[in-house]
Amino acid sequence: MIINEKNDKNIKYWDEVIYIQNNYYLLKKRPHAKVHSLVNTYISYIVILSILAIISIIVQEIIFVVALCLILLIIYIYSLVETKYKIREYLKQEDLTTKIDETGVEVSEKNKMTTKLYWDNIEWIIINKHTISFLPKSFAHFIITINIDHKDKVYQALKKYQKLNILQDNSQH
Repeated sequence: MIINEKNDKNIKYWDEVIYIQNNYYLLKKRPHAKVHSLVNTYISYIVILSILAIISIIVQEIIFVVALCLILLIIYIYSLVETKYKIREYLKQEDLTTKIDETGVEVSEKNKMTTKLYWDNIEWIIINKHTISFLPKSFAHFIITINIDHKDKVYQALKKYQKLNILQDNSQH
C-alpha cells in the first residue's frame, strides 16, 4: 500500500510529531500515554515560572527560588523558540510517500531521503489525535509518522500483514 501525503501545513500535526520525538522513551514504555501540544506545554511552564518568580520577588523570600525560576524560564523560552523553529522547518518539507508492505514501512521525500523500518524493528504503532507513529525498538532508527487522515488505509494494511498486536489507538483521548 502506498500513501502519498502533501504537506498540508498542519501546525497541530507537526507539533504532535515533535512531542513524539521528544518523548520517545515515555511513549515506548507507555504507548497509551496521551500526547500533548509541546508549544502549549512550554507556554504553560513559562507562565507558571514567571508568576512564581514575581511572587518570590514581592515576598522577598528565598533568592534561590527566584534564581531557579529564572534559569528554568530561560530553558523553557529557548525550548519554545526551538520548537517553533522546528515546526516552521517541517512546514517547508516536500510531499512524502509512505509505503507499507510485507517487510515494513518506508517513507521517502522526493529526491531527498528514504528510510525504512522493518516489522521486526517496530515496537509500537500509535494512533494519536493528528498522527500515526511507527516507534522503533531502538532510537537508532527514525520514527515514522503519517497523518491521521490515512487511518483506515493503515489499519487495513496492518490487518493484512497481521500487525494489529503492536497497534495502540489513542485517537479517542
